[in-house]
Amino acid sequence: MDADKSSEARIVEVLGKLCLRPDFPKSIVDVGANINASISVPFIDAGWDCLLIEPQEHCVHVLGEKFAGFGNVEIMNCGCSDVASEAVLYHGKDGVGSELATLNTRSDPWMSSV
Repeated sequence: MDADKSSEARIVEVLGKLCLRPDFPKSIVDVGANINASISVPFIDAGWDCLLIEPQEHCVHVLGEKFAGFGNVEIMNCGCSDVASEAVLYHGKDGVGSELATLNTRSDPWMSSV
């Protein structure tokens, strides 16, 4: 398992443990759902209500096809920011088809490398 998938699996594991209480709301918001919404899938499959937020249109299209017919999934084509306004979406180095994007304008060595 590569490092990215290992991290996602760990997130799902921790979230699952935190959410075992029977009175815990069965809903999840996935900001930056990307093309697979892989962190949300186990919860979607378990019947949780899920809001997938994704700013990249090509990812939203794939998510729409993947979750067509799922009554517990809503997909929004937008980004999340600490400022209410329109913003430039910066795509990864592999261009508009990239699965990486950010609204961040601050210098960040990792984001600059990808």
